[in-house]
Amino acid sequence: MNSFQTNFTKVIDHSKNLENYNQEQLYNTVVDLRTIHGEMIGGFYNNLDKNLNDNEVKLELSFLDSMIDTTRKVLQLAESKFNMQNTNQINIQPTMRGGSKPKYEEFKKNKPILMLFHADWCGHCHHFMPTFEKLRNEYVDKNLLNVVKISDKNKDLISEYEISGYPTIKLYDGNNFHDYDGGRDINSIRDYVNNKLKVPAIKD
Repeated sequence: MNSFQTNFTKVIDHSKNLENYNQEQLYNTVVDLRTIHGEMIGGFYNNLDKNLNDNEVKLELSFLDSMIDTTRKVLQLAESKFNMQNTNQINIQPTMRGGSKPKYEEFKKNKPILMLFHADWCGHCHHFMPTFEKLRNEYVDKNLLNVVKISDKNKDLISEYEISGYPTIKLYDGNNFHDYDGGRDINSIRDYVNNKLKVPAIKD
């Protein structure tokens, strides 16, 4: 069984157990599903480099596309159930995992948050995602701030934050939200975060 099939088995297991998950289990499930969804999308785009006229590649892409669609639907259901239970917490979605992840309890605090609003259909978002993932790893691993991704499918948050384009970056300093309108290179974002929050500077 390859990695995509293994992930898909996990997705099906999650879908069967969502009704019985408590809030923390739902949180961890959303994190897990976001990771799986991202890995599948990455695999889909990597496969586009192959010969699309090859019947085996066509079959593989069709299978992978079906898995991505199912994963997305289960993720949306998990997020919906998490939000329904999440009435007393900050109303944001967990980020995809990569290395260590924010603990569920951290979302009960007014900890600074770097937020990325993105869309699956947005080419600029896909191009920017590796940079944002690197920032996520740096800040979360050093326990400096939370870092989250919020999909355009989360209509309530997109409306609440008046998001009109993608990718959009916002920084929550623990009290107020700030719009980031600087460059999309990693050092520009680092400098902005470091200056706003007075956190230790991170440089390559």
